[in-house]
Amino acid sequence: MGQPWQAWSASNYLSAIRKSGVAIYHIAGWRDGYRHGALLGFRNLSNPSPEGDLRQKILVGPWTHSRVGEYFDLAAEHLRWYDYWLKGIDNG
Repeated sequence: MGQPWQAWSASNYLSAIRKSGVAIYHIAGWRDGYRHGALLGFRNLSNPSPEGDLRQKILVGPWTHSRVGEYFDLAAEHLRWYDYWLKGIDNG
C-alpha cells in the first residue's frame, strides 16, 4: 500500500487538478525536508484561468516543515488568498 503521503500526493490527481482550474498555493521552508516537492510542484503544476493568468503562488521561508507559523501569520495569509480567489476581493 505504501505510505499515506503517497496516496495524498497531488501527482495522483494531476488530470483532475488541471481540469479544475483551481488556484494553487505552495508553501515550503528552506529547512523543510519536503521543500523539493513544493518547488517541483510550483515549477510543473499550473492552472491558468480562462483569461490566461496563472492561478499559482509559492511562499518559501526560513522555517522547517511544521514551523511556518512561528515566522509568518499563515492564517492571515490563507484568509487573504481565499478572499481573493473565492470571493473575488482585489487585495493585491
